[in-house]
Parts: sequence; structure tokens; C-alpha cells
Amino acid sequence: MKPTSVIALIAILIFYSTPASAQKIGTEPEFGVIQKKELAQATYEQYPGAEAVVLFNYGACVLTQKFVSYRRHKRIKILTKEGYELGNGMIPLLEMKTDDRLLSFKAVTYNLVDDKIHASPLPETSSFKNEVNDNIKMMRFAMPDVREGSIIEIYYEVGNSTPSNWRFQESIPTLVSNYTLSIALNVDFNYIVQGYHRPEIVDDFDNHNGVECRAVNLVMKDVPAFESESFMGRPDDYISEARFYITALKFEGEKSTLFWTSPIKEWTDVPGIYDYNQFTDGYVNNILFLADVTAEVIKNCQTPEEKIMAIHRYVQSHYSWNQKNRIYSSNLKKAHAAKEGSTADINLTLLAMLRYAGVMAEPVLISTKDHGMLRPDMTSMDQFNRVIVQTSMNGRSVFLDATDKYLPYNYLPLQSSALLGYVASHTHQGWAELHDLSKTTVSITAELTVTPEGKLVGTLTIDKNGHEAAEGRRDYKELGADGYISKHFKTDDIEIKNAIFASPENLQENFKETYTIEASAREGAAAFGTMYINPLLMGRLDENPYRETERKYPLDLSFAKVVNYHAKITLPQGYSVDELPQAKLAVLPDNAGKFLYNAATPKPTEITLTCQLALHKSYFLQTEYPHLREFINVVIAKQTEHIVIKKEQ
Repeated sequence: MKPTSVIALIAILIFYSTPASAQKIGTEPEFGVIQKKELAQATYEQYPGAEAVVLFNYGACVLTQKFVSYRRHKRIKILTKEGYELGNGMIPLLEMKTDDRLLSFKAVTYNLVDDKIHASPLPETSSFKNEVNDNIKMMRFAMPDVREGSIIEIYYEVGNSTPSNWRFQESIPTLVSNYTLSIALNVDFNYIVQGYHRPEIVDDFDNHNGVECRAVNLVMKDVPAFESESFMGRPDDYISEARFYITALKFEGEKSTLFWTSPIKEWTDVPGIYDYNQFTDGYVNNILFLADVTAEVIKNCQTPEEKIMAIHRYVQSHYSWNQKNRIYSSNLKKAHAAKEGSTADINLTLLAMLRYAGVMAEPVLISTKDHGMLRPDMTSMDQFNRVIVQTSMNGRSVFLDATDKYLPYNYLPLQSSALLGYVASHTHQGWAELHDLSKTTVSITAELTVTPEGKLVGTLTIDKNGHEAAEGRRDYKELGADGYISKHFKTDDIEIKNAIFASPENLQENFKETYTIEASAREGAAAFGTMYINPLLMGRLDENPYRETERKYPLDLSFAKVVNYHAKITLPQGYSVDELPQAKLAVLPDNAGKFLYNAATPKPTEITLTCQLALHKSYFLQTEYPHLREFINVVIAKQTEHIVIKKEQ
């Protein structure tokens, strides 16, 4: 798939609209003005079975050169006991160059008691702060006296440092969601609306404390609850939400300290901004020592490919990742001495060493899966949270990330396995589709003999590369041999007599497991001279993981994968094959997947089986889902068939 195709794919998840020029939509209710009929209402016809309903959710953000405020006013109607947990709320507070200030906060639970409205304000002792990450703290609170029929009302205002995104859709239905963003005219900004629900939009002007502002008012009504689906990746990428981003600051005189972001108007601005912030004189001085390190690492390398592999291996083994995703490194020399660092520390060391070795290498900015899908239509540096490296081997682009100690150079860690990255280089800048250089493969070989008692005895060899090998090595390192076997053989049908693990630490070799095993044919069949054998002892699907009959959202399977199974089964003396499953070939549209099954009897006393299940891509659109689901049904039907052998009369 070309980068332009991936960009087009992402674009279908974003709603574009033409704002109307009109008055602001809707009027915000006054805090504390509750109607008895709202408290008495027990159900909502349009949302039967809902545990709670958001009656309204109003928000407003005002942003000028010297002042930023964000406020929210929300009411939730509790309908069932399952909705009680919605009485536990939270307020995110940024703590960066300018800490958020909680300017105002009030919260009340209302109940109808003896036909009178009873208000229970939130006590001051019922809230506390806890840290989410380096930049965000969360103020959490628990509402009092929450019961079936309660209405919870919350209002707060904070000083904030960037335009706040607005989420229209929640885990419960919402009757009205209304957000207004007002930004001074000397700040250029833009926004996108993602998801499948259309808002009403008014793009106009207003005035705050004498400052002329552009004001965008977005409203959604009767928004259904968001329901997650299996294999959907990050749900936040699909929920209905407005995202705002600054594209330019046009202040006269001193720059406002309220803005810590780096605004960009076009993606072509990225290399300049990244160079300015990262490749400073201090950076250059701090990487000079890597010239000697690089020379030592590549002293026996003859080709660029050998240099790439040797440098990746060195950086990967030298560093331990501190679990922090960053696009900038402040001091590579310090991180190298500590042998620990962020993604930027590790991968910018990799970048510098490749360049010292005379290998073309460029930084690529990405967004990890837990940070969110990149939106090419949203020009914002804030979308990026990780830097990796692009180079070339034998004429092919290769993307490198040395943070995972268990992955060879030709595979990206799963957190880096995004659809797109931006090459932040003046010579090679632009969007690039990320991919592994090699495909993850699992090859299983079974050499089995059927005993007259109905046992299958022999050896089972499992050969893994790529992400499967990385998981195997990680489990083997952390759990040991016995723990590994317990985790990966969760069946009583196979008894492990002996196990040998080859190359558990050599990343340049496949991770290989060889087992001496004993398994059973269908229980009780041997006593009647008939045995039912499923030769697929490993790697078969017994149930379809794709259970939804329909999907709203794409599937993210993390990585493409091929599973090969080869078996040779020797029959006991006096037995012959009575029934053999027919061969099967199934292919997904556009060759996205392939299934091959072929059982044969090259000798009267021998059965061979070849089975391959390949998914050649990891990302499937919801429109492709019916084909994938039916494809897997075909696989399961064939893989669960038995070979029947009978004792000769």
C-alpha cells in the first residue's frame, strides 16, 4: 500500500464539513436549576437499556495571548445500578511550562426525596490528585448519594495551555453535546472532526475582554453510546471527537508563555522545526564520542548492510528502554553513559552512528498506537511522540527501532507499528508507510507415529521469526523453560516428554522449540479398530476470533503473519486410511490472505499434511470484514476435520 493510499484510508475516518454562518447553537442551562420531571424520568425511549444518559455536556475554551480558560458544565442522569460508577469523575490538569489552575469547581448530586428535590454537594475531602504521566495530573472525585434516578451536575473551570479537544461521544448516550472554542485573531488554528456522527457547526467571531476572537461552536444531539469492537486498535481513534490545533502564532513583541507547542502551517515545516529543536550545537558536541564507538563496532563490516545490522545490534544491547516515548533527546552522551534512555535517546544514537558509518539515515517521527493514529490533515507536531530511523538496504527502505531487545533489526516493535511516519529530513522529507522488512512466520513440523493404542508419539518442532520469535524469547527469558511450556501449551491433549530450545538469545537466528510429545487420537476410538486423528496438533483455530456479524470500525491485527504446518504420520501395522479430508484453497480479495490444506498418502502406511494460513496485511477495513470472517470460518471447518484410519480385517 502506497503512502497516498494509507492517507486516503485514514481520511475516511474524518468528517469534513462546511460551517454555517449563524448564531451560536443552543443555550446552556443554569447550574442548579433542576426539574422534578427530569428526576422522575426512569427511561429514555430512544436508548432502552441504557445505564445512564448524559443530559447535556457544555464546554467552552477561550484562548488569547495572555489568558486561557477552559470550562465544562455537565449533567448525567443515572438510570440503573450499573451507572453508579459514573459518579466517579476526573479533571485532567496539564503540568508543563505553565501549570493548569483549577479556577472553579462545584459538583452536586440531586435526588427526588418525598417529592422534593434534595441536593448533596460534593465535600471538599472527596477529591484528590494523582499523576498520569510526566505532564498530566488527574483530579479525581467521588459524588455522594448516587442512586437510581439521581442527576449528577458538575461544573469546573481551569487555566489551560492549549486548545482542548472535545469528545462528543461517551460510553453512554448523550442528548446534547455543545462546545465553543474562541481564539484570538492573532492565533491561527484549525480543527478536524473524527467519527461517524455529523455535528452542527457555526464558525463566527466574538469578543473576550476586548480581544477579538474567532469562535467555533460545534453541537451534536442524540449521540449513541460508543461501543468498542475487538481488534480495533485504539478506540480513541474512532470515537466522535473534535480535535483543535494551532498552525501559527502572530504575536507582536514578546511571545506568549502560554504556548509551549510548536505550531506548523504545512508539513514541510517539520524538518526545519525538528532541526532547530534537536540538532543544535549542543547535540553535535554531545555525539562526537560516537565516532570512535562506531569505528569499533563496524571494524569488521564490509558492506552497508553489515554496518546497519552491527550498529543496530550494538545500540539494542547497550541500552535499556526506560518506557518513555520521546521525539527529542537532551543529552545522548549522558544517556549512553547510563545505558538507559527514552526512544529518542536510543534511536537518535542509532541515527548518529549510522551517519558516522557513512550510511544514509534519516529521523522518522511517528505516533505510537497508544498515542493515536496520525492524521495527515491535522498539521500538528503534537501528533508525534516517538522517533525511529529510516535507512536503505539493497534498494529497499528499512525502518529501524532499537528499543526492543528481543527483535532483530528488520522488525519494528509493535508500539512503533503505525501506518505512517513523517521523514523529518530536508533531503527526503514526506510521509512514509511503515512496514517490517520481513514477514513474521511460524513453521511447525510434526514427525508422528500412531500406536495401536491410539496415541500419537514423536517430535514437534516450532520455528518462529519476527514478532512471534520476540514474544517467545521474552517469555523464555522471564518464565524459564517450564513456565514457557505452561503458557504456550494450554491443552491436556499433548504431554511434553522433553523440550529443547535453540537460539533463545541469538536474534539473528529463528527461535526454535523441539518437543518430544505424546498425544491422543479421539478418545475410545482405538478399541473399535477405528481412530480419528487431527494431525494439526498446534497452530489450528478452533473458534473464530472475529465474532461480530458486522463491524463499524477497522481491524488492527498488529502484524502480518504466516503459519506453516507440515506433518508426516506413520500408521501402525495393520491399519490403513479410511477417510482423508479433501484439499482446500481459499484466498481473500486482493490476495490479503491465503489458506491451503492438502492431505495425502504417499505410502499406504504414511500420511502427509501441508497446511498454510497467511494474512498478508495487518489492517483490514470494516468493509473487508465479512470476507475475512467467512475466510476464517472456512479455515476452522477444514482444520477441525479428522483423518479416519481403520484396522484391516
